[in-house]
Amino acid sequence: MPSSPEDVIKLYEGSLRALDTKSQIFLAFMAITITPVFTRLGAMGLPTWLQLIEGVLVALSTLAFVYCLFPRRGTRSIYGLFDTKLSGKAVAERLKNSGYEIDGGESVAVLHDIYRVKSASVAVGTLFVAIYIVSVALAFALS
Repeated sequence: MPSSPEDVIKLYEGSLRALDTKSQIFLAFMAITITPVFTRLGAMGLPTWLQLIEGVLVALSTLAFVYCLFPRRGTRSIYGLFDTKLSGKAVAERLKNSGYEIDGGESVAVLHDIYRVKSASVAVGTLFVAIYIVSVALAFALS
């Protein structure tokens, strides 16, 4: 069990990196498999609507994983921590002028918000990939 805010922050940072890595792996999987799968589906003479459904599933899963890799936007704290609209210098100035003392709880809350958004995006993308894999397998089995 983590014993300090710094330990919790390190756990969140590792979890965020893991979500980004999962997204990159799924994107690579989609990029590698899309051409052979769609070539094979086309050669099998499957209806256009089925190929269109497969394309939509690929597009939706790709968008979900790309969304996970986007930097989070918007104000994350009153001091500008994790606010992508502010430069690092502006955040440093806010911290200096406010007498800010490191608040581990605030940083953990901000990281949790980022983790929650990324985790949901990866879950949606994984669901679309699973549906895509099952539908391709069914198409191969039924033809």
